[in-house]
Amino acid sequence: MTVFNQGKMKVFHVHQPFHLGDNIYNIHLYRKLIEANSEIIFIYYVQSVYIKPLNDFIKGYEDKIILKPYNERPLHSINSWINEDNTYYDKIINNICLEVIYYEFYQKFCKRLGLDCPINDIVGTYLDYTELLEPNALTTKNDYLIANSDPFSGQWVIRDEFKFITDKLLEKNVKIISLQPTGISLIPCTRDYGLNLLQVGNIAINSRYIFGVHSAPFCTIINKYNYNKIEKCGVFHIHGIKYSGNNFYSFRNNQEVKNRFFTIF
Repeated sequence: MTVFNQGKMKVFHVHQPFHLGDNIYNIHLYRKLIEANSEIIFIYYVQSVYIKPLNDFIKGYEDKIILKPYNERPLHSINSWINEDNTYYDKIINNICLEVIYYEFYQKFCKRLGLDCPINDIVGTYLDYTELLEPNALTTKNDYLIANSDPFSGQWVIRDEFKFITDKLLEKNVKIISLQPTGISLIPCTRDYGLNLLQVGNIAINSRYIFGVHSAPFCTIINKYNYNKIEKCGVFHIHGIKYSGNNFYSFRNNQEVKNRFFTIF
């Protein structure tokens, strides 16, 4: 590993070849490392399409976390993908909680950097940004938040499960917000309001129930302010991603959703 020194500053070149959620979790660690040691800079190489949304996650850290296009990474850059060692999915399949997986990854990655890990327990893996507490145009006391964004890592195939659920929920006269349009005028969606993922996290904090595809929005939907306060959360993922709380329920396919959802929610 090559670490460059600029005066007193240690500069780490790191990269991550895949999608938005992986980058958000990495930036969470970089922020914590910088808070523990102000003499660190990360040059972080990511897919260009993600630089704009990731700017929301480095506010106040722009001089210490510098985002650059992935194809500009130097040979000495460090791969920071959680599955670089090909163990991530095995751990999920073996029902290891996501918080534990990330806690262990953070410990291991910090060791590679030669730094003490500032995250000391699994609660520290949750995002705790104050922006999550800031109200936005859709902030209200909400019954259901639907995470119906299209996944990019093959973790779910959306068919008709969301329509199946929303049709039944609307019969109950409950408040529902979705991330993507449902085609139902009674359900506002965050995309139409131009909300970013931190603002989505605020909606999650104010929602009783959450369900949907485990993709990038879950990085903020489950956060330090609500992980133990959500009444119930349904996680859709083909490998059955598990969280540590007993208020989380895993669904592995469309048929499981139809068979089990309304026995839980």
